[in-house]
This record gives sequence, C-alpha cells and structure tokens, in this order.
Amino acid sequence: MQRRGRLRRADSCRAVLLRGVMVAPEAVYGGRQGDGGLPDSMVCRVDRSTGALGVAVFPNTVDSAFSDPQTGVVDSRSLAGRPGSWRLAGSLPSADLQHVPRLSAGSLLFARDPNQAGGGKALRLDPLTLR
Repeated sequence: MQRRGRLRRADSCRAVLLRGVMVAPEAVYGGRQGDGGLPDSMVCRVDRSTGALGVAVFPNTVDSAFSDPQTGVVDSRSLAGRPGSWRLAGSLPSADLQHVPRLSAGSLLFARDPNQAGGGKALRLDPLTLR
C-alpha cells in the first residue's frame, strides 16, 4: 500500500501475479488474466485502512495451481495458508482482467475481453466482497 509516495506494506500472492491495479480511496484492486505460464486468473482487494486482503480466484480447468497434484481437482483446501481471505470463484469469465478495472455505481467493473469468442462479457463484482 502506498501513502504520500511511500510504500507502507507489500503482500505476495503466491502463484498469481497482478497486472491491472487501481488505487481507490477505500481499497486497492488488482486483477490477473491466466495465461500459459500461470493459468489461473484472479481479482483482489486490499482495504487501505485495515490492510485486509480478499481474493477471488478463477482457476484454469486444465493446469491450475490450486488443483490437487494427484487428482487434478480444484479444491478450496488448496487456498489454505495464504494471507487474507481467498475463495474459488468458479469458471473464468470472458472479461479482461489484465487491465485496470473501474468503480461504477457500486460495482467493480472489468471490461469485456474482445479476444474471447463472441467479444467477451464485462465482469461486475461487488467492490467489498468481490462476488
């Protein structure tokens, strides 16, 4: 987190690197689109006053870092031990999580991904719960 040009604290998100980051008055939001090297996608929120971290993971169905190595099944137990509150959010939406989101009318909005079949679809999440 940053205040007045100084970094106050940084947290690592193992296996997921952030791309689009937006600093809002209440929170810092970020996202990451899965790719060949790191296949899972995610959205996160860091509360600027408490430092609380919330993460919604959209696991890749083939090669997820959150799947059991023996069975390949993605299970919420794989999120144990990570800082903050992590949850599996289901299948990946056809939104563009690589670019900075917008806050709009009580929603965190990620634009549609034009590279997806059918032009993609925007993703709206609650800015507090990421649901």
